[in-house]
Amino acid sequence: WVFYDVVGLFTVRYTVELGAILNVGTSVLIFFLVLVRIRKGSYETSDLIIAFFRHVISLFSMYVVGVIIAVIVNLLDLTMCWYSLPELIGGLYVLPMVTV
Repeated sequence: WVFYDVVGLFTVRYTVELGAILNVGTSVLIFFLVLVRIRKGSYETSDLIIAFFRHVISLFSMYVVGVIIAVIVNLLDLTMCWYSLPELIGGLYVLPMVTV
């Protein structure tokens, strides 16, 4: 089963097989949407190449920030600290996402 907690209000759950179908279906839909827009002239190949490299840079930046946070948490001996100090969740999860 796959479980998602939606802001503590309710939980969505579904099978792993349905999750795989949703992921593949979404990927195929987006692929065809991009092809249609390329044929219409909305996108050029250079736009896609630039977007790809921006995604690579973002992925690398997120990795670096994640490693930095992990090192700081380990140096301060705060492993699993968000369970006892829930106020750190913003700094550990939200701030890095907004920063990158």
